[in-house]
Amino acid sequence: MLYSLLRPLVDFAVRCHYGSLTVNGLDNLPKKGGYIIAPCHQNAMMDPILMLQLTKRGIWFLCRGDIFANPYARKALTFLKIMPVYRIRDGRKALSQDSIIFDRSRQLLLSGSPLCLMPEGRHTDRHQLLPLGKGLSRIAIATQRDLGKDIPLYIVPVGLDYDYYERTYSNVIINVGAPLDTREFMPHDMSDDDCPKSLVAIRESLSEAMKRQMYHVPSLLYYAEQHAWCMSHIEQERERMCLPDSPWGRFQARKSLAEKLQPDDLTDGMRAAVEQYDATERSNYRWLLIVVVVLGLVAGGVLRSGVRNVLLFLIVSYPIPWIPTHRWVRKKIADPQFRSSINFGLRFGISLIYVLLFSVVMFVVCGWQWGIAAIVSSLLQARLVGPVMQIIRR
Repeated sequence: MLYSLLRPLVDFAVRCHYGSLTVNGLDNLPKKGGYIIAPCHQNAMMDPILMLQLTKRGIWFLCRGDIFANPYARKALTFLKIMPVYRIRDGRKALSQDSIIFDRSRQLLLSGSPLCLMPEGRHTDRHQLLPLGKGLSRIAIATQRDLGKDIPLYIVPVGLDYDYYERTYSNVIINVGAPLDTREFMPHDMSDDDCPKSLVAIRESLSEAMKRQMYHVPSLLYYAEQHAWCMSHIEQERERMCLPDSPWGRFQARKSLAEKLQPDDLTDGMRAAVEQYDATERSNYRWLLIVVVVLGLVAGGVLRSGVRNVLLFLIVSYPIPWIPTHRWVRKKIADPQFRSSINFGLRFGISLIYVLLFSVVMFVVCGWQWGIAAIVSSLLQARLVGPVMQIIRR
């Protein structure tokens, strides 16, 4: 019941956290039965949180097992429908528990629950797909063997694309691809336990399917040059392809540019693009502070008392957007890939507490109408500040 209560709040908070959130290809999700969601992994906990936007059904997740070492963290993660997967670095004793987790994953899929796991097994701070691990393939084959030849298990490739990994109110794209039917990779005799070719075939096919859904820069050695070149030519490519000037249009443009490159491509233009293109995740909180200060000055000295009170009420009812929590997170969190996740959780928690307390105070001091007005005002502002920031940045 508590999970069902928090789920809509988290979904709403995710929409507020980004300037725009575009979901493409929802029709590719199977309508019934269990299936495996396989997204690329580029932004720590924000990736699985975004997967909740795909369906109202309860999704189970697999994630790295070392974060389950703390007993409180284990309880919290289990409550969030997250199960651990251990790696060699976690020790052989921990690694032996994977068979139990894989069996439980198989049972969840057989019962009709969606399962999400990041097939790369680790995240990266680059717009690239890393080599896929074996875990997803093993679970898929074991589940398909139980389902038989008549009932398919689908693997759904998903591409995630962030304009900026750390910046609040940036754009994010969720691109859902056509599902893969696991039966196509199974050996003729499904009871055959020795199926290394099936494991390899699933990984290779899934890797290519995921790359088609994402902005994938092909070069490891010249990543910075190729990425800068793609980002600096987005507008030309967008106009050539007659795409709209929108987050989705710009995503398609840079995706198209990356698909034209080879891993060993390096030109003088790419070198020059690195110097010209500033890919740092800068903050525009100064704009929010300027807007708030201007509104405060206007409200305090120019407008009539009624309008002035309304503006002041709007500012006080939801001041969270201009609180620079990202600065504290950047100082305290060493891993850049976790900063966005920590910042999201911090702002989500602060928002819940502040809105609840402020609405209670308004209810007690001014009446129930003002208590409801405080909640409505905070929700509207939380939802609108992202699009407004996009307009300011453009």
